[in-house]
Amino acid sequence: MDTLLLLDINALKTMLFSAEFWLGTVFFSIATGLFLGISVRYEKKPALVSILLCSAFAYLISFLLFPVAKELLVVFVFYVLALIWCEEIIKTRLIELKKLPILRSINTALEKLALVISLGFFFSGMLIVMPAQQKYLDTFEEKFLSGPLTGGAANLSDIAVEFKVQSENALLEEIKNSPEFKALRKSQSELDQNFVTYLLKKQIVVSSQEYRNAVKETMQKSMQGINVADVAKKSVPLYGLFEKYIYIVLPFSTFCITWLFSTIVVRVLSLAFGVIAAKTL
Repeated sequence: MDTLLLLDINALKTMLFSAEFWLGTVFFSIATGLFLGISVRYEKKPALVSILLCSAFAYLISFLLFPVAKELLVVFVFYVLALIWCEEIIKTRLIELKKLPILRSINTALEKLALVISLGFFFSGMLIVMPAQQKYLDTFEEKFLSGPLTGGAANLSDIAVEFKVQSENALLEEIKNSPEFKALRKSQSELDQNFVTYLLKKQIVVSSQEYRNAVKETMQKSMQGINVADVAKKSVPLYGLFEKYIYIVLPFSTFCITWLFSTIVVRVLSLAFGVIAAKTL
């Protein structure tokens, strides 16, 4: 659940490219399609009894085999309620529709099912985040503010050092190529020759790695004590509201991801299996 709540992109990519995830998605779609097919073929009472018994048995098995099922109890409750609602929708739509009644009634039911399941994930996320808001806030800031910005600051420091060195080199080179400096090089004055020697040595120093390291160390010392995350938070509008309502914002992202996936993938698969079940049961 934390993968969805904290938008862990790497974990989401790993999950999406795993065979276990897609196998679970297919089995879930088969079960959902079967339940909706039963709603099409049978009367209300036997259909509801079948749905409740089968879904309860499936969750019990999942609860025993997969620890993550404990976190999804709220989602399961919403899923069962959605199936009951879908049964009513299917019965009503079958009477109303004249063309492709089975296909269209199951499709309508699945649209509502996706919404209700996503709401289940939303409320489940709220129940998870609310008791540990500070923990999730710290994790979020570390993941999206402190970590990336600290790394970005280090990169910017390297860029700033290089820019300073290049600027100084360009300035020294411009001085060397100036007519005034060329005149100084030809001068017999000891003072003028000392300045020429100093400038040439200065250019060698500026071009050295030791000088770059010294400049970088000076910049890093000047940045000590600056909390990059705090600076970023002050720059982000309404970040205070995010901190206050993190128990709503993070679950809402879970709702969006779940609804999108359910609408695009689960609905299509469940629709196919539901029509097959309705035709063959």
